[in-house]
Amino acid sequence: MGRILAIGGGGFSMREDGATAYQIQCDDGKFVEHALPVTQIGSPQPPRPPRQPVPVDRGILQAYVGRYRLMSPMIMTITLENDRLFTQLTGQDKFEIFPESSRDFFLKVVDAQLSFQTNDVGQATSLLLHQHGHDTTALKMAEDHQN
Repeated sequence: MGRILAIGGGGFSMREDGATAYQIQCDDGKFVEHALPVTQIGSPQPPRPPRQPVPVDRGILQAYVGRYRLMSPMIMTITLENDRLFTQLTGQDKFEIFPESSRDFFLKVVDAQLSFQTNDVGQATSLLLHQHGHDTTALKMAEDHQN
């Protein structure tokens, strides 16, 4: 298709089926229309079954302790206190994370999950933050790999 030159047709428009549509003009002069999915604002969502924490060995939890770089200057610090893991983003409060499995954790204060990735000897190398429909990888900072 090439480069995008302009959004045509008045930008966004409402189609008869209720979808929001937009047009993009390509460098060949053609317009391409894309429809965004119809959503019902305020429609009830099916209830999610409550998340249940599971026991995880302290040694596995200890392997996750350290600092993980999300994006500069945001760092996620994982700490272990009384056999419980906590997460803290730069400039924010510390919150407990609860294990759903030996690698997957959830928060109760926000709808977010963390999944830890490990090397062959079980040491964490990165984590994946699942939040708002997006996955963000955070690499464990080099000086924290010995934890």
